[in-house]
Amino acid sequence: MNREDKQKIYTWLISTKTLYGFLDNTTLLSIKLFDKFVALNEFIQPEMYFLIAGTCLGLAVKMNENCILDFEQIIDLCKKESGFEYSNEMFL
Repeated sequence: MNREDKQKIYTWLISTKTLYGFLDNTTLLSIKLFDKFVALNEFIQPEMYFLIAGTCLGLAVKMNENCILDFEQIIDLCKKESGFEYSNEMFL
């Protein structure tokens, strides 16, 4: 993963904080989880970056917020930002 892709992911995760009003700790945890996952997995397809980041965000929200992002919300957020057309069937 190159620096430009990481910057794009970080910017997106920070923008979700503003959009949903998440706590700073939630954003920081989602970035930390994303970095950890990417560091442990060398060969990740670029179209999966936003799905991984969305999953990390969902976990961070579950741990720090009084709400839960459901699977469809995460997929919609990823579709809007990445431009890739993800479908629910991809994950069954």
